[in-house]
Amino acid sequence: MFALVALATAPLTTTASPHDQFLKALADNGISLPAQMNSQVISGGHQLRKGWASGASATDEISMVAKASGLGNSQASVVVRAATNAFCPNYASKI
Repeated sequence: MFALVALATAPLTTTASPHDQFLKALADNGISLPAQMNSQVISGGHQLRKGWASGASATDEISMVAKASGLGNSQASVVVRAATNAFCPNYASKI
C-alpha cells in the first residue's frame, strides 16, 4: 500500500525534446527569436551534425553559424554549444 501512495504522490517529470532543449538554451543565453523562425533555427542546429561528422572544428562551426546568422562569434558559440548538446551530444568533446 505504501508503494502505491508513494507512486501516486511522486512528482511527474517530463523530458523536454531536443528541439525544446535547444531553443531554451538559446533563450537562457539571451538569444531571442521570433517564434516563426523556430523551425528554421532548429534546422540550422541540425546542420551542425554534418559539419562535426565531416571533421569540422569548433572554430569552423562557430564561423559558419556566425556567417549564416549574422550573429557575433560569442552568440554563434552559444548556438553551436546548444545545438551540439541537444542534437549530437556525441560531439560535445569538440566544443
